[in-house]
Amino acid sequence: MPANRPDTISEPVYYKQILTYSVIVVIAGPLLVWAALILPGW
Repeated sequence: MPANRPDTISEPVYYKQILTYSVIVVIAGPLLVWAALILPGW
């Protein structure tokens, strides 16, 4: 159990939020880098 989980959020909800955030970062991160470096024509 992560030590920084607020007491107001239940554990399953907290894990789902972390998983969702992680998926967004893993998908959006490379796309943003690609868009910033490849699309302008470098």
